[in-house]
Amino acid sequence: MTRIPFSEVLKSASVDITKEYYRLYELFYKDTCVIGGHTLRGICDIYFLKLPYRGTCISLEDFELSHGLVFSRSPNKVDIDQLISFCEYTYNLASCNQYYCQSGIYPGAENPMLFYLNQVDRVIDLVGYMANKHDGITDFVPKDNVAISVSEIVDPSISYKVIEYNHHSMKGNIEEKR
Repeated sequence: MTRIPFSEVLKSASVDITKEYYRLYELFYKDTCVIGGHTLRGICDIYFLKLPYRGTCISLEDFELSHGLVFSRSPNKVDIDQLISFCEYTYNLASCNQYYCQSGIYPGAENPMLFYLNQVDRVIDLVGYMANKHDGITDFVPKDNVAISVSEIVDPSISYKVIEYNHHSMKGNIEEKR
């Protein structure tokens, strides 16, 4: 057997969308913080009423059911749209709740919410997407050099719309794109 240098192993690694989904799912729904014994989702549930975009929902469960944001630990198939939707949902929750969680999941990770946000950022970058932030909400859109270039030269108040044009939820929706 021929030895393969570690650098080549890293360069040739392909993205396993299912594995990335499971990693993030476990971090958000299963792993507990050292102090308090809550999961990241549990902390988001505790501070749900502070969520700026909760509307009239009275709990995180109510919010998830109202908006169809129920994710399975073991879905039949994980595709890129499901991974991105999961990342958007949990990223926005973690962003709003990062100040309520100060004990680490892993040694060296003092704030598990920040650790989680960093992990999502890594996955999003790995699958060729980028953050598009507007009005305190983060969406993830495919990296598109043309859209990025155009967004840099238009009026800043509408530049996010140029980037949003490529969002996965608008795929095939000609009316909304117009």
